[in-house]
Amino acid sequence: MQQKKIKQFIEKIKKKIDEENKKCKKCYIQGPTGPKGEIGPTGPKGENGFSTVDVGETKTGEANTNAMVENVGTNKNAILNFTIPKGEAGDKIIIGKTETLDANARARVEDTYAENVHTLDFYIPQGFDGVNGEIGPKGEQGDPGISEKIEVINTKTVDSGQLAEVKDEFTDNTHYLTFLIPKGDKGDMGPQGLVGTAILDSYASLYEDNGNSYMLVANTPNQVELSKNSQIKNMDISFTNTVKVLNAGIYKIDYFFSSVASAQSDISIELRKENITINGTKITKKVNNQEYVWFNGSIIVSLNKDEKIDLAVSSTTNVTLTPDEDTVSYLNIIKIG
Repeated sequence: MQQKKIKQFIEKIKKKIDEENKKCKKCYIQGPTGPKGEIGPTGPKGENGFSTVDVGETKTGEANTNAMVENVGTNKNAILNFTIPKGEAGDKIIIGKTETLDANARARVEDTYAENVHTLDFYIPQGFDGVNGEIGPKGEQGDPGISEKIEVINTKTVDSGQLAEVKDEFTDNTHYLTFLIPKGDKGDMGPQGLVGTAILDSYASLYEDNGNSYMLVANTPNQVELSKNSQIKNMDISFTNTVKVLNAGIYKIDYFFSSVASAQSDISIELRKENITINGTKITKKVNNQEYVWFNGSIIVSLNKDEKIDLAVSSTTNVTLTPDEDTVSYLNIIKIG
């Protein structure tokens, strides 16, 4: 059985060979490779190449054109000119505003595009607060500082219209200042004054130089002693410690009082008209135990005929006032208009 199959296979091969032989009249079977042939003769000499190559001009051509290389020299000595097209204009980018956002916000960039320009606005959240660092070590004590002093040495008045100026001369840690102050412009003329009199026609001067002590009750005015007089004209001094005006007019009144207090208190002196305090004449001072205190004042006031003027002293507590050895009190009144 096996031999039969082999015989059938051989027959198929022969049949295939016969079919192939019928397709071609001559058939060749490739043999083995022959030996290497001899080297052929040298070919003819080629043309000479460039001896030198130089770069000439490099030009920028129009956008969207082809790049070119042109030999403007010779075949032996080449000079190459390059033409390179420029690129198309790109978009421009500028930075706009930058804003800080809350720590929890998201960062973003907004791009506004117009006429080939990108405008970028940045929105950046601030960072969260960091943890407090530890307290640093105490620094070394610094060198003692040098204290500078200021001393005003002069004040000068300069012409009106000049600028005010402070000149500072610094010597030995001291600023010596000189103030230059321009005088003001001339003021307007004042109103006409009161008509004066050639001779003072009404005045009086009362005083006390060795009076009695005053035992004051709290908040109760006590008339000041004025038992003596030095000058008097057209005034009535027949009333105790009092001046009576005989002529109505404008009067200038000067007054004075001094003593030593037996305890701490607030002492006041005041000028009175008909036992009523004249506005603006009350003077108050705080004194300590056995402290000498004095008061003086001056006022211009309008008085009517027959009005009486005196001086009163008071205290906020019960206190005794002892007169000084010198003049204890005085009251001078002069008619000035």
